[in-house]
Amino acid sequence: MWDLRVPRGTAAIRDLIATSGLSPAEAVRGTRVSAEDVLDARGEIRPRDELVLVANIIRARPEYSDIGLDAGNRCRVADFGLVGLLIRSSRNFSEGLTESIRFQDLCHPLPLSRQRRVGKQLVIEMEPDLLPAELHEVVVDYQIAAIARVWDELSASRPARVLALNLTGSPRPHTARYGEIFGKTPMFGAVSNQLVLDATPFDEPLASAAETAVPQLKDGCQRLLLRRHARVGVAGAVLDQLERHEGRAGLGLVADELAMSPRSLRRALLAEETSFRSLEGQVGLARAVNLLEGTDLSIDQISRDLGYSATPAFTYAFKRWTGTTPAAFRRRSDKHRRDDN
Repeated sequence: MWDLRVPRGTAAIRDLIATSGLSPAEAVRGTRVSAEDVLDARGEIRPRDELVLVANIIRARPEYSDIGLDAGNRCRVADFGLVGLLIRSSRNFSEGLTESIRFQDLCHPLPLSRQRRVGKQLVIEMEPDLLPAELHEVVVDYQIAAIARVWDELSASRPARVLALNLTGSPRPHTARYGEIFGKTPMFGAVSNQLVLDATPFDEPLASAAETAVPQLKDGCQRLLLRRHARVGVAGAVLDQLERHEGRAGLGLVADELAMSPRSLRRALLAEETSFRSLEGQVGLARAVNLLEGTDLSIDQISRDLGYSATPAFTYAFKRWTGTTPAAFRRRSDKHRRDDN
């Protein structure tokens, strides 16, 4: 089951932000992640934040209907980190694609995907039904364009043979773009989103194959996936409560709302290799970064909004989290924003 609390990789988000022309600070407004988080190739983002971020981009650029296709076309195998290396090392693209879907929480954008073989056809289905309707087209477009772009990279530009492209909904303003990218005009009004491909070239050996490395890479992906899912447990529930109370709930209140004693909560968090203070710091840092980057509030005002009794206490905490002061962080953020523009 897809869980909104399981963190994912940021490759798709970086592509969308870069394509949109928005600054990272604008894109992350309303989320608990910072611009630095989403630009970090090793960064993680929880799906609920990713939903807000993608919606921010769509609302800021309503005229850019084919942004998903353009963002997907930016995709590179290396963007997917360990999963990308697994794809590249697989015996053939069919096997690499199977592994990428198996570990999609580590690299893919929001919709769940699956694939099936029908004779010599490979049918890839995108299932965005769990997402808000306004996100469906953009994220499905990203998914199909990214698949085509990754194949293009691994096959030395040998084009994939698209047999059919079936999309839900009505024709798009950018319908002609599908023909340019896939050589096929979509059939709209379909029951589900499907990319149907000739599987023959996907079954041929990849020049980059390194089959002896595949077991170790699979093991590494599995361990990384387990670590991310493990963070959903009690730690995820605590994060939810802290966010609901804007970071101002103490251990006792959170324990009460989770029907636990403070002592039991401490033990449960310790078992998940974290602590209440650490989670409190994560939420506080996210709120502080959003206020520093997304508002013109003074540091004194931000300090009060975050519940600190005095600005020096906030400055000390922020420096402990980031290694720099709030003022220095804001100056650097402002410089990046000017450079982006």
